[in-house]
Amino acid sequence: MSVTVWVREDLGLLLATGPDFLALLNRLSTNKVDDLAAGETRATVLTTAKGRIVERIWLSHLGERGVLAVCGPDRAGVVIDHLKRFTFAEKTGLSDISETHALVCAE
Repeated sequence: MSVTVWVREDLGLLLATGPDFLALLNRLSTNKVDDLAAGETRATVLTTAKGRIVERIWLSHLGERGVLAVCGPDRAGVVIDHLKRFTFAEKTGLSDISETHALVCAE
């Protein structure tokens, strides 16, 4: 048996905290994500009000640490800007951690 491991430093990584993040994303994306449990990962597509694609993102629930949102290269800023336009009273925190973290993949 062999295992391949690689580091994806090119992907955008966002750390979301706050109790309202998944509910907000559930309203703004194409997949049901508000029931994402700790340890689960799910893909969704973030869309505009007209249904145009902003970005495909993968969400991994990290338990008490928050939710990791993985997007394409150089797209973290686009995702943050889009979500900020629709965040009003929701309790969310969204940080771009792309410069300090990398995704390690194994197959």
